[in-house]
Amino acid sequence: MGERKVSAVIDNVLEALENNKFDAVFVKNRREASQCVLDRIPLGSVVGAGGSLTLKEIGIFEELKRRNFVVYWPFDEEVAKEERRDVARKALLADVFWSG
Repeated sequence: MGERKVSAVIDNVLEALENNKFDAVFVKNRREASQCVLDRIPLGSVVGAGGSLTLKEIGIFEELKRRNFVVYWPFDEEVAKEERRDVARKALLADVFWSG
């Protein structure tokens, strides 16, 4: 697929997402993705997340913890299996919730 075609596909996907009330952004690499996510989280927020491995892969959880955010992610290796349900509930009630 040529660069113009790829760009057109990206534009169409972004438009479709925005038409369905998604805050859609295209980024070129993991550094841009990480910064884009971090810029959308107000200081002092409690942050929850669903089953996103993408957020883990780009280092969001570690960076949020480093910045002293309270983070609820039930799939964190540090969360005991018997605590996951409670952490998942807290994640859903967080100030900011990320999924996908």
